Order: sequence, then C-alpha cells, then structure tokens
Amino acid sequence: MRTLVVGGRGHVGARVVASLEALGAGEVTLASRTSTPRLDVADASTFGCLDGHDVVVDCSDTTRGDAAALIEHCARRPVTLVEVGADAARYRAWLDRLGRVPSDAFRGRIVLGLGAYPGVSNVLAGAVLREVANPTSLDVWLSWSLCSGAGPGTCELMVDALRRPGVRVRDGVVVAGPPLGEVVATPGLDGVSHGVDLGFPEGVLLHASAGVPDVRTIVANRPAAPRALLRAVAWSARRSLTRGALAACAMRCGFRVVRAGLLARRTTAVHMRVEATGADGTRRAAELRAPDAFALVGHAVAVGSEMLLESPPPPGVVHPDRAFAIEPLVERINARFDAGITWGTDGGSSRPASLV
Repeated sequence: MRTLVVGGRGHVGARVVASLEALGAGEVTLASRTSTPRLDVADASTFGCLDGHDVVVDCSDTTRGDAAALIEHCARRPVTLVEVGADAARYRAWLDRLGRVPSDAFRGRIVLGLGAYPGVSNVLAGAVLREVANPTSLDVWLSWSLCSGAGPGTCELMVDALRRPGVRVRDGVVVAGPPLGEVVATPGLDGVSHGVDLGFPEGVLLHASAGVPDVRTIVANRPAAPRALLRAVAWSARRSLTRGALAACAMRCGFRVVRAGLLARRTTAVHMRVEATGADGTRRAAELRAPDAFALVGHAVAVGSEMLLESPPPPGVVHPDRAFAIEPLVERINARFDAGITWGTDGGSSRPASLV
C-alpha cells in the first residue's frame, strides 16, 4: 500500500503518519504546500505527485483551504481518497459537487469523514441505525476535554464553530442555523450534565448515507461548564457577538496559545454515544470510549484504509457507516495498536451502555 498524506506534519497528520508507519502497510509519503514536490489541495497543477499512490489521506486544514479540486481529481482516477476534515459546510459542498460527477466517470473511491468524529462516530451510528426500522431521528453525543492539545487547524475550526452558521439536518432538510444551538441535558457522559447542539459533519454525512431526517450532534466538553454559561455563549453566538474581527482574533489567539501551545502534548480521552429512534418508537443506543482522541484518528485512517484495499467497494462516494461495521473495525484497531477502545450497545435505556 503506497500512501500519500497531505498535511502529514500537522497535529492530526502526524498521528496519521505514525499509525500508518506502525501498521507497516507500505510506503508513506508526506506532501504539503511547502514540500518538494509541492501539493496544494486547491491547485490542480500540483496534483502530479499523487500518481502511483493507492491511498491519499487529506489532513490539510479544510477550514482555510477548500479541497474540492483534490476530491474531484481523485474521483476521476483509480485511487482511494480519505478525507479527515471536520467542517460540516465543506462536506455539504463536496457532496453536492460529487453528486454532479457522472457515475460512469467515477474511477476512485472518495471516503468522506474517516477519523474520530466524523469517522468512528459515524460507524458507531451505523451500528444502531441498522437495528432500527425507518429511523426518524439520531442523536450523536461527543465528550472530550478542552484542556488538551490541538493543532492550528482544530483551533481555527473552534473559532468557526462560534462564528459561522451551523449546518444541521432538520425534517429531512440540510439547513444553516445559529452557530450554537440549544443547550440540552446529556445522558450521563462522564459526569457532564449538559451539552450544546453543534453542527458537526455527522449530521450531513449520515443524512446523505442513511437518509435520517433529523440528526443532532451534541458536544459535552470537559471540564463541564455551568448551564448558564453555555446558554450565555450560545446566546452571544446567535446574536453575532462572536462574529466581529476583534472577537475572532481574540478567540484565535486564545485557542492557539492554550491548545496549540501550552497544552500541545496533552491528550484527551473521548466518549461517544449514539441514540437512534425508529418510526415505531423503537430506540437503540451504543457507546464507545477511546483513551486518546487524536490517536484514534490515526488508527482509524490506517486500519480503515487497509480494510478498504482488502475489500474495495465500487468506485464512488464511500460513507464510513456503510463501509465498516464497528465490531471488526474496533477489534482490528485494538489488535494492531493496543488502543484500549471499548464499546457496547443497549436497548434504548437513558443510562450509558455497559461497555465491554
């Protein structure tokens, strides 16, 4: 397996490269706008270095650079592109663009959202959606610590989450709404009692793959913030108080100093829970825990790419919830990396699942 990683020296990309190399699956090449040869995801004239690779993993900062040109280029060539970004608006635009590519023109496989969230979260959602007839709604709960390291791209994504309209799926329609939605009670995620409805990519992607008409992605960060503070932040975002240039600069500097600087080497565990409801009222839920969120991105990309090359799906758009089952994916990640991931299901109880 010859793999090219775009942005392989970044916070996320470095973990993807480390996992690929630890897997020993073949040659790994790094590329970026400053590498030789140069690769810019928005400049098709730099795509020559993609030739000869089986897998291309895009770990570039998709909040500041649109990878649409790279995605369409790979769609028309015999290569598997794995997109790791977490910008919901980008995914919405990419799905629209790929929808205009004639089916007989597809030669590549475009894997949209194969990381931790989106990625493993989508595969976990697929496990419960398959147990529910005619799903009418899906809740995706995500909990991790803000007191952990992150790269500049993740910091930029956090700024955008407080400034740009949030992309959500409501009543079968993808809509743009307030950056932060309602503050809601959580089903007991690591002692965090409340979370905020954010427009994470899972909504757009799971609506496209499984047709779920209502998808909420709720983030319950640790340390837990008082409910009144969460509501104040959501209120400020809805009234555009966070959209000004001065506010953006302050947030960007703060996030970079703390998460990309002081806490750069600190890891965070992640806790995911998904709950699906069917038209007949049936509810199913599943949970997953991993000790290191960013390591999970690298492990999922490495193992997922290997599995896709072993049993390649037809050319076209590949959705993780359809391409993978959660049990074999987690089993292989744990076997290859001793990752310590646990997951489990329940029958719709409001309590967390008993993890195995």
